[in-house]
Amino acid sequence: TVKWNHIDLRFSSPYEFRMEVELTTDELEVRFKGNRGTAANDSDRIPLRNTHELNDCFSCGNTSCYKHPNKKSTLPLTSMTTFVLDEKWPEFDNYIHQTVGENDTFLIPIQKSRWIKTNRYSWKGIQGRKVDSVFMKTFKRALKLRYAAKGKHNIFEMQLALDREVALAMAKKIPLTATHLVVSQNLLPHLWECGALGGRTFDVLMTRTPLKDLHETLDSAFAKYPQSPTLSDFRAPREYLELERKALAHARKIITPHIEIAKRFVNKSELLNWCLPKLKNAHWIPGNKILFPASAVGRKGAYEMKEIAEALNLDIVISGRNLEGDNFWEDVSIQKFNGDFNQIKCIVFPTYVEHQPRLLLRAKAMGIPIVTTPASGLQPSEKIVIINIHQKEEWMETIQYFMNEKYAMI
Repeated sequence: TVKWNHIDLRFSSPYEFRMEVELTTDELEVRFKGNRGTAANDSDRIPLRNTHELNDCFSCGNTSCYKHPNKKSTLPLTSMTTFVLDEKWPEFDNYIHQTVGENDTFLIPIQKSRWIKTNRYSWKGIQGRKVDSVFMKTFKRALKLRYAAKGKHNIFEMQLALDREVALAMAKKIPLTATHLVVSQNLLPHLWECGALGGRTFDVLMTRTPLKDLHETLDSAFAKYPQSPTLSDFRAPREYLELERKALAHARKIITPHIEIAKRFVNKSELLNWCLPKLKNAHWIPGNKILFPASAVGRKGAYEMKEIAEALNLDIVISGRNLEGDNFWEDVSIQKFNGDFNQIKCIVFPTYVEHQPRLLLRAKAMGIPIVTTPASGLQPSEKIVIINIHQKEEWMETIQYFMNEKYAMI
């Protein structure tokens, strides 16, 4: 039976078969699969019993059932949204604060308290509303990732596994009365896998490119730079990609400030504005150096940055670590970025992957020119030039233009 008290489908088969049952937003899909050519023929069918033997709505005697013919009224369903959230982004924080309803509820990793001071999960919209959390799973995730960062573990694979534990713990706490969910992307595939999204509509807070597209981008870069020790990592299992693909296909809305991600879901995306940081001192004294706002890793465009620096004889300031090898920058003049934008003339970021460009947003707020790829997720403007990573001549010309441009001190 699919819905008591009717027998919806009854059959017998002498062959092995498998049942697949999936609850989508508004449908229950039941599939029967067996080896090709083993389907039962008409002679194998068993006739149904007479209607009066099925214990239907007119004969079951359960007068309290809401489906009983004499039942005059039922309680109306109340629409309620549950926000299933992970790490806070200011763009999503503002969006939720503006859209949250009076009866909506929240599921977050950790609640801030007198002992827990972190603002990472402190969303504005939770004030005065029902909030639940999964402290132990979140604490375990934080502890393992911090320990793994000091060793040679695959952080990305570990992150996926630990996110799954957090998501499954949250799934158990989603109220049965929640008809709509707003879900952080890293939790999405796991909630889809366990069935928590079935029978509900849901929106996704997109924090990165879909993994299938991300894999294709990194595979293309690795084919170009097979010597890179970093371009072959940052991969998820194939089944994870399929779970995310299915969940995103069924999502009602994709919410993101990243313009390139929004373009991938043009018919159902909602593009938010990036939040520019509030700077106490926005004074900028242009210098003669280029800032590469990332660690030296292949997916951030380190090889392209090195080629540009060598061709134009540029002095490079780097904001992260060197992960491509000790001698990677051997023919380039480099120094470590100390957080001071003075002496920086231009930011150059030929990246393949950038999901949260906070350093670029800070530079934008100060009026510093930026040359980057569409992967950064920024809108082009007078001082933000977006160039495809493969257009080398245009990169050279644009960088030379900004390096030769004279800026008044602001």
